[in-house]
Amino acid sequence: MGWSFQVRQLRPLARHYDVWWVQRRQGMASGTTMADIAGDYAVALHHQFRDPVDIVGSSTGGSAALQLAADHPGALRGMVLLSSAARP
Repeated sequence: MGWSFQVRQLRPLARHYDVWWVQRRQGMASGTTMADIAGDYAVALHHQFRDPVDIVGSSTGGSAALQLAADHPGALRGMVLLSSAARP
């Protein structure tokens, strides 16, 4: 997905919410699991925000969001999944 496509998707949300667009970290080792990725997000959310947040997960990001909700439910207030599978 191109950058401009994702910006167009998120622009309507930015009218009413602060939007933070995140990607998985670069240079992940072979064998990195969805739980590892969700753990990275949980740490980042904890450091950046005091309260639970709403998240939107699309495609593989939706799978990461599901894992985040399962492993770190206290980090989330709400979640929206778009074009997402229960497992990759």
